[in-house]
Amino acid sequence: MDNRGIRRAAVLGKPIAHSLSPALHRAAYTEWGLTGWSYDRFEIDEAALPGFFAELGSEWAGLSLTMPLKRAVIPLLDEISETAASVEAVNTVVFTEDGRRVGDNTDIPGMVSALRERGIEQVDSAAILGAGATASSALAALARICTGEVVAYVRSEARVAEMRRWGERLGVEVRVADWTDAAQALRAPLVIATTPAGATDALSSSVPERPATLFDVLYEPWPTELAARWSAYGGAVVSGLDLLVHQAIPQVEQMTGRTPAPLETMRQAGRSALSRGSTAPKAVLVGPMGVGKSTVGQLLAERLGSGFRDTDDDIVASQGRSIAEIFFGEGEAVFRAIEKRAVHAALAEHEGVLALGGGAILDEGTRALLAGQRVVYLSMDVEEAVERAGLKADRPLLAVNPRKQWRELMETRRNLYEAVATAVVPTDGRTPGEVTQAALDALELKEV
Repeated sequence: MDNRGIRRAAVLGKPIAHSLSPALHRAAYTEWGLTGWSYDRFEIDEAALPGFFAELGSEWAGLSLTMPLKRAVIPLLDEISETAASVEAVNTVVFTEDGRRVGDNTDIPGMVSALRERGIEQVDSAAILGAGATASSALAALARICTGEVVAYVRSEARVAEMRRWGERLGVEVRVADWTDAAQALRAPLVIATTPAGATDALSSSVPERPATLFDVLYEPWPTELAARWSAYGGAVVSGLDLLVHQAIPQVEQMTGRTPAPLETMRQAGRSALSRGSTAPKAVLVGPMGVGKSTVGQLLAERLGSGFRDTDDDIVASQGRSIAEIFFGEGEAVFRAIEKRAVHAALAEHEGVLALGGGAILDEGTRALLAGQRVVYLSMDVEEAVERAGLKADRPLLAVNPRKQWRELMETRRNLYEAVATAVVPTDGRTPGEVTQAALDALELKEV
């Protein structure tokens, strides 16, 4: 485990609530044992960006940026890479040890890496659907792998000159065509769809019998109608999740200084986050037994105007026995298997505040599912823990010598709590109401 100091990173943009970046970055931190690292999301627009930067402390390692900040951030930086300069867009900021702010664009190498993973090293021509900000990154990626003409299909006449300008700047031979002819694009060796959801649905009926490769930058909803038809006809499909993972790889490496980033771990974290869809808890509370997760959880749910759910209660209800009866009657291994199923079900179903049992984070699969969630670790010291929980008969792991057993449990679990946490909220000397307010503040949640 690496506990050398607290380091922070985050993704900024507007809107940002459904970003998968926290899931990907936190999965890497967990894989590497970077228990002092956290990765958050902040909804920030162009006007608020300078103020956000002004308040950053020395604990910050880096930032990921999405729309509408990729160009707005450039004046706030000390240096940007050639790749970022080529498209006038920055999606990665790294804070160096000497205090400089260095910008990069990992979207472009991310596109190239995602294609190469599918065996696309070079093409003699390509087509781009759309002419927005992502299209310029697609052109920059094609500058590295396309030896011939790129045809860009656009809806707006105003975008024609801009696409030609980008082509000249990047050294790519670009021909701009009207969107009404976009069905012709589908016969290209490589098609990159950079349009919003639904924009290419009408083209799905025009997919040829033996399509080549489609790179659709969307990942939600997935698959798009075009991607589904393309795959059904035997064509190769590269998804927006592939792009997201591959652009996150150099981000994680640059921010942490470690290589190589755990590609498959990050990809699985992204898939898990997507599989949860829009149903996800507003907040998940973790921490040792007796810390007050149920009490604080109920107060937090009231403040947020949402429901509260405790997975220990779910287990008791489903099994018809107390936690202690399961533990002493069938053993810890059986209980943990029951607990895992209960936790995974609650994470998939519950949209309010969720409290997990003290040992739920021991399961690796549960920790992976918590990546990308708003997780609050409620902490406390040993004396207060024993006072709250140690003398109760329903705490099977503290049945004998509670102080010693609690210390041993925390030696095993503390790093795991910290690894999954978005925020750590100490409870020592605080009332439940004060802890609830601290959790709201830490997660920047607005009460109703």
